[in-house]
Amino acid sequence: MRVRNALSKTLLAATACVALTAGAVPATAQDVRGEADRIMNLNRLDFINHPHNPPFDWSNDGCTWWPDGIFFEACAQHDFGYRNYGNHGALKLSATPEVKAWIDEHFWHQMRASCLEHHRPGGAQNLCLGEAKLMYDGLRAGVADGAFY
Repeated sequence: MRVRNALSKTLLAATACVALTAGAVPATAQDVRGEADRIMNLNRLDFINHPHNPPFDWSNDGCTWWPDGIFFEACAQHDFGYRNYGNHGALKLSATPEVKAWIDEHFWHQMRASCLEHHRPGGAQNLCLGEAKLMYDGLRAGVADGAFY
């Protein structure tokens, strides 16, 4: 009997471990939103390597109207935000100005991190930071509002 109980407990623990690590689909709308928030708060490199689990829209077109270059990962994460929180995706998690601003702000920080990681201080880094600021300012001015609302 002890062996059977020990075996049952071991199998139950293993099953729970597999379920937790397999990226199970979130069960409720609140779970989906919580998981989307967690994914959006990842840095761009962790995001790009994250398993593409449902129910999220993982499609992206890179930086859309800007050469991808070192901003590709940040752009892919920004696309994830717009496609899952905005009004044009299946989930429509929260198409509010506050959420759009949060997604755009995270994008800005991830682009800045790319510039600081890829370039030494000076001319190239300053140029990169200027491009990132230009992209961010365009988003805040409404250039991509149609892609979100």
